[in-house]
Amino acid sequence: MNVRELIEILASLPPVARVVVDDVEGVFDDVGFAKAVAIRGNANQDAHYYGPHLADDLQPWETAACIGAARTRGARLTVADMEADKARGIW
Repeated sequence: MNVRELIEILASLPPVARVVVDDVEGVFDDVGFAKAVAIRGNANQDAHYYGPHLADDLQPWETAACIGAARTRGARLTVADMEADKARGIW
């Protein structure tokens, strides 16, 4: 993806939307996607490891612009995942 393509995608989103990145651990990759995602901002209790924002397709607090790597790594942590972990006593 080049800058022109990224600008076109971002221009289709609300100008006040938060911008988040699909987190990877200290490596750089080409951009694979830029899209609107439903998130719950600052909802992750384990923010020091996974980051503060969680994907939430059920009850999102906001829509954010997400920029992700061409080759994604790791699993996506959602609000539902966190609530299930809490029910199991993990959090």
